Amino acid sequence: MLHARPTCTKSDSMKLLLVPAMSLLLAGQADAQNDSKDVAARISAVCPTMLESLLGTASLTKATRQRPISSSVVCSCTMKRLEKDEKLSEYLNSPTRDLASESRNEALQAYLSLLAASSFYACLAPELEASKNAISLVR
Repeated sequence: MLHARPTCTKSDSMKLLLVPAMSLLLAGQADAQNDSKDVAARISAVCPTMLESLLGTASLTKATRQRPISSSVVCSCTMKRLEKDEKLSEYLNSPTRDLASESRNEALQAYLSLLAASSFYACLAPELEASKNAISLVR
């Protein structure tokens, strides 16, 4: 039975909750003049900062010393997942797509936010797992 208390501070907990939320807000700010490539560029630009902030918490900084997590691996994986999303591709290629109202399209913004978050965490999970497995509990 484990009795060790986690070393995650209140500040760390807030980062874990706020960093993804802030990055998703940035990722969803495409205005009516921007196309899907601009949205992808925004997400791609935010991804390394999001990962750095998330891994910058005291407990995760220590945990990933033995096997650092590469932002290029996580972010390229995230972008590939976004590019392969069939629902988004179908929407972007739709002849009835209304560019003028995209920035006000709540369903689109919600979908992009959830897609970005789920893609990011799906790509981060195997990296966290590999870092966890690199830690030896026996000295």
